[in-house]
Amino acid sequence: MTDTSNPSSGLQLVSLPPEILHLIAQSYIDDLDPASNIISVLTTSHLFYSLFLPKLYSSISIYSLSQLSRFVAPSSGAHIHSPRYTTGSVTINIPGVPGGGDGTMIPTAVGMSRSRDRLLLASQALSLCPNVREVSLEFFSVRHSEILTTDEFRLAEATAFESAIRGLCRVERFRWVPPRCDANAIMGLSIVIVDQVIPPLARGLVGCSRLHTLELWNTMLPDDGGADLASSLIHIATTSGGDVKLNLRSVTGLDPKTVSDLALADPPVKVNIADGFVGSIWGARIDKRVVEECMRDTLDATSSSGSERSSRSSSEASSIATSRATSPEMLLQDTLAKASENVHITVLQGGVAGSRMLPH
Repeated sequence: MTDTSNPSSGLQLVSLPPEILHLIAQSYIDDLDPASNIISVLTTSHLFYSLFLPKLYSSISIYSLSQLSRFVAPSSGAHIHSPRYTTGSVTINIPGVPGGGDGTMIPTAVGMSRSRDRLLLASQALSLCPNVREVSLEFFSVRHSEILTTDEFRLAEATAFESAIRGLCRVERFRWVPPRCDANAIMGLSIVIVDQVIPPLARGLVGCSRLHTLELWNTMLPDDGGADLASSLIHIATTSGGDVKLNLRSVTGLDPKTVSDLALADPPVKVNIADGFVGSIWGARIDKRVVEECMRDTLDATSSSGSERSSRSSSEASSIATSRATSPEMLLQDTLAKASENVHITVLQGGVAGSRMLPH
């Protein structure tokens, strides 16, 4: 019989099975009010601290430049706890457009500097979370003027971003999209990912051996038409042996050969494009026909190269027979058809210039 006069003799929290304790802690975290004083919970007892701290850091969501600045500040606990506990997701959502701040800070010199430094700050945040599985960047990048911005700053930003991406050794999904907003708030195409950030992104992705999905919205590709980005994704697919997908929405400067190279890779990288443009949004769109033409050119070149190598080691008659046996038109058509299955292209309703920004 339990002695009810002595509270300590009843059921105690520490006596519950660990799995029950973790369920209780997770339920509390899921229903946590942003205004709650979580510090009081963490300081209740050693048990509460050990239960709640890992769950609080398991997934990070940042919704302003001021939050982002505090997260990466030297005094932030993220330097200690995020490398160990942040294994779920990191979301960095900064509303507003570059130059206009995010609506949460007074437009002072410091505030404008932080707005300019958003990618640098985001890179610092990502570098604190090397074991995260999903990353969602939801803000407009800044295209720095070569006149108004020093070479040193642009190099420092690119280096920090490349290093942060390369360090995400366990990331499985990486997306960069516009900030979350009312679906009716933005009309037309507003560039989210400028051409200056694509090269460091491509170089950094080489270290993301577990990546299976890269999603990029409103992207301005550099002069290489996305070739470096494709090379990194092909490297990941080849080394991991897994399925890799590239999802593009509203992308400019996309070279059809880049899409062709991804689809023809072994193993292939699947490409989904919603509104892709060879040049600007006023120019030609990427379509299946032009991509398949690039595929055929590549396959023809490969076939011709194979025939030339054969001719060096055999007679002319034997070379013709070998060519017909190894690279007939039907075989080429079959390869082309299979590669084409790796490319899906759609056009947004009304065209990108007239479409509204969709919520995500």
